[in-house]
Amino acid sequence: MKLSIALHPDADLTRELIRRMGGAQKFRESDEARYFELACGGVAYTPGTHRASQVRFLRRNGGNLLVFAGVPISVEGLLDQRLDRIATQDFSTAVKEISSLDGAFVAVLWDETGKRLAIVTDFIGLQPLYMAESNGYLLFSSDIKAIMATGLVALEPDTAGWGAFIATGHWLGDHTSVNGIRRAAPGSVYVYDMAQRRLEHSSYWRYPEPKQLDRIEQVDVDAIAGTLRATIAAYGEHSREGTVPLSGGFDSRLILTVVKEMGFTTRIVTMEHPDESLNMDGRLARRVARRFGIIPECHMPVRSYYGTEEYVNYVVLNEVSTPSLYLYIAQLSAYLKPDMTSIWEGLVPGALITPPGGAHGGDFAELMRVKCRLEDHKLWRAARLLFRESFARELYQSFLDIFRRESSRYSDDGFGTSEFIVRNRMRNRTGQNPVKVYSAHVLTFNPGLSRAFFEATGGIPYDLRVKHKIYSELYRRHFPKMGRIPFLSANTLHPGLSRFDVQYHVTKVRLSKPYRRYSWAIQSRLGREDRWVWWDESPLIGRILDLMPPDDPYLNPGTIQAARRGDYPEGLHYQVKALLFYWQMWKWIMAGELSTRPSSLRDSLGLFPLNAQPEISTAA
Repeated sequence: MKLSIALHPDADLTRELIRRMGGAQKFRESDEARYFELACGGVAYTPGTHRASQVRFLRRNGGNLLVFAGVPISVEGLLDQRLDRIATQDFSTAVKEISSLDGAFVAVLWDETGKRLAIVTDFIGLQPLYMAESNGYLLFSSDIKAIMATGLVALEPDTAGWGAFIATGHWLGDHTSVNGIRRAAPGSVYVYDMAQRRLEHSSYWRYPEPKQLDRIEQVDVDAIAGTLRATIAAYGEHSREGTVPLSGGFDSRLILTVVKEMGFTTRIVTMEHPDESLNMDGRLARRVARRFGIIPECHMPVRSYYGTEEYVNYVVLNEVSTPSLYLYIAQLSAYLKPDMTSIWEGLVPGALITPPGGAHGGDFAELMRVKCRLEDHKLWRAARLLFRESFARELYQSFLDIFRRESSRYSDDGFGTSEFIVRNRMRNRTGQNPVKVYSAHVLTFNPGLSRAFFEATGGIPYDLRVKHKIYSELYRRHFPKMGRIPFLSANTLHPGLSRFDVQYHVTKVRLSKPYRRYSWAIQSRLGREDRWVWWDESPLIGRILDLMPPDDPYLNPGTIQAARRGDYPEGLHYQVKALLFYWQMWKWIMAGELSTRPSSLRDSLGLFPLNAQPEISTAA
């Protein structure tokens, strides 16, 4: 479910380019790429998981073309009927109708008569679309590596993109990891007129205005629940079957409750979390599943996962847009299978009902202090060792510049910081898993991804979002039975609506510092080792050092030589290795050398399949 577009006044020049782009956007060798020649260029479309939907994502009307990436929804009227109508409408009316759809999508509309092409991004810009201009060509794609496959853009790092990656774990604004490739704007229409040879851009949506509310009782939780139900019902037009990745938190339980309430056929997959909070994440998820009479598919995280084929597949799909090495969430995609049809993802409620990105204070100074890695952080100290001194300085200064520039677009208060995080962190970090990675395996459904849900939640004051106040009210008024089971969020246990829950109180005691101190002392005397203290170090680090070219102009050769000897700076060995991993994997991915198809580089990395590992368990 990916798209690439190459535009040039001479369509003959784009034929080879669009085929390179289509080949680069394929995830599996078996993936089909369909090509459409236009008077001004060409389009490559890879259906992928679209085949699991009952809605057709590609429609032709004479010489006209309408095609989608992502999963659009219609909360007013049936989507299939609306798409039929769009395919036959005049150009301007059709573009306006596309712009009224919800969900995460990119739409391409070609008007054969008027020789015009429209590209429409969803209202929040969650579905990825990258763009570049080079030598008279306009290039758009769901993947950065597909644009790189044209050979028209040099592999040069975007210092603002890399600086933000180190400081925040994601890109900021329209920057990406590659200089000259930017992310298309959210809620936008790009129109290319062949006669004028010009690309025009317009926006069609604005973020909700702040609501003047003082008490939690003033929050319209009925509207929140109603708009959430409406989006879930709309996704049902694509499929009535799906899987909920259930945790102990607020978001996935809320979605599971509504999905079951509305009669969807539902599977549950859970990931155990034995290294944190006594695995309450998995234990609470199983407890919720039992309430619905569902036996969940449970998986134990694999300590050696970060040297597997599946992990490299994850990194390729993610395109090194976010950190993933030794991060627990990177393992979920390995258990998503096509027969699951779709996955219900809790991204949107989690980013809007609570402060997006977690509590961060009420202004940008506090946001930077608590959410950004600043100059004295270990990761920046490692960056100054790994990269050449001048380049490391440029990375940090570029981060400061882009952070200040982007934050200046918003009010310096809780409303402004929340919108900033939604438009930057949600789109560029937490949103990358569902729309870039999971979507390669299953249809990704994002409940709450509608303008109505944003209107109901986006303007709520920061102070009313903290401490899960809105969630507590929502569960109390609409889902009290599910609210009586405790929650685990951000590694913190919450009692929920129950006044006395045995599991909650026993766990609170076991998590207390005195109990943990004495328990650890007893286990040490008995010679018991905590098997989940840390992940196994990925063997990819050593192989990367063996295979990487010796003359990278951005790296400090002394640090690389020391690393090859196994000599890492005291206290910074993890950070140096992680940055080295991301940097070299990014270069290989952008150069097309880590395709999921057989490649000599993959063979050289010594990858092994996940199903060969004994740690995995699928028993409930």
